[in-house]
Amino acid sequence: MVEIWFGILKSKCLKYDQFFSVEQLRQAITAFIDTWNDFYAHAFSWSYTGAGLHGKAVRRFCRLLCIETDQMDAKFLISQLFTHEQLRVRAKIS
Repeated sequence: MVEIWFGILKSKCLKYDQFFSVEQLRQAITAFIDTWNDFYAHAFSWSYTGAGLHGKAVRRFCRLLCIETDQMDAKFLISQLFTHEQLRVRAKIS
């Protein structure tokens, strides 16, 4: 959930502003945190279940095989298979 909050900080506080010193940056972040805590703070609820992730990985791998077969080497294929296996194991654990 930390990534979500830092994404909000970036998009609402840092994205369109310029800071000419570390102190200005610190003040902007501190002001954002104070405003967030006073008005917007809430619990984030995680709703992603991982459903469909395994199928998406398989489709991506198959698409890569069809498109880039001429450009692939053994190291690439091994790394993709290893990633696929990790996703399969995670899906079984969940």
